[in-house]
Amino acid sequence: MKKAAIQHGLAYLLKTQLADGSWLVPSRIHDNAPVSPGYFETGFPHGKDQIASCSGTSWATMALSLALPLAHVSPFRLDEVVPAQESWTDTALFGSTSELRKLDPNRKTASGTTVLMLAAGDEKKVRMLLDNGADVNARAKSGYSALIVASSSGGNAGVIRLLLDRGARLDPDAGIKVLFNRTPLIQAVISGDLQNVKGLIERGADIQQTSLVFGTHVARPLGMAVFMNDLPTVAYLVERGAAVNEADQDGVTPIDRAALFGRADMVKLLGRLGGNPNTFDKRGMTPLIWASTIEFGNAETVSKLLAAGAQADLAGRGGVNPRTQAEKYGLSDVQMALERAHSKEHK
Repeated sequence: MKKAAIQHGLAYLLKTQLADGSWLVPSRIHDNAPVSPGYFETGFPHGKDQIASCSGTSWATMALSLALPLAHVSPFRLDEVVPAQESWTDTALFGSTSELRKLDPNRKTASGTTVLMLAAGDEKKVRMLLDNGADVNARAKSGYSALIVASSSGGNAGVIRLLLDRGARLDPDAGIKVLFNRTPLIQAVISGDLQNVKGLIERGADIQQTSLVFGTHVARPLGMAVFMNDLPTVAYLVERGAAVNEADQDGVTPIDRAALFGRADMVKLLGRLGGNPNTFDKRGMTPLIWASTIEFGNAETVSKLLAAGAQADLAGRGGVNPRTQAEKYGLSDVQMALERAHSKEHK
């Protein structure tokens, strides 16, 4: 990057910094869209814009710090801020199978993480540990099992199959609580590996089970796959019986979620799979109204929703509709997409 461009950027940051040291970054989330944890007061300035402003301020501060002269100071040691891990865990993670064989197959850390969990990305290690008596259903204090850990990484279908063959349970025993109610299937969806997902469902994983996302939001495997924009997994889950129009705690359906995140191809797929583009969520919004509202709008998503049967004039709570929202936020490309649809309807 040229020096002049860097100087221009630094000058802009210094000019826009406010007296309290922060930078105001207006939120792009209009109408309290349910795309992230709900708004809460953190104490940072700027009210409803505080989350975006906090992030922007952090980036601006880092950028300015790069322009400071180098200071000759001693860096902190990692062990001053991160507790030292037990040495045997390095062997479990990075050692050979023969080195691992020397460990107690049921050794665990203070938090209950077992050798088997640490080795869960290596099928040969997992097989050796199980052959030597590792407890396939041991749980860490978080409630995680080796199967949950294995399901969290792509390319692990062989390990998942092996653990299930050796008696790994898909669900915890009564009384065991798992952090955020995470399950092997939810973790497999997050991993983005369809073979992991298929391996679990074919062995009986509940396609309707729920987990917590961001600590508060209840999500099912289909909703998580939509969030991850994983088209093959979405198609497979619906094929296996996932409810394509089931609403979450906010009344948001999978096609709503796709519209909120501007996922045009996902909208098209869900429409083909039977997703209803004319549902109302608990805020009185439809997928098309959201697509004409959220952030900078998304004309391609609007077009896919219209092609899937979304009604351009369907009004939400307070009389808002896609056109009024696009006009309110100055989304010219969305307005054009809506006008094109309107013209076709009236030819």
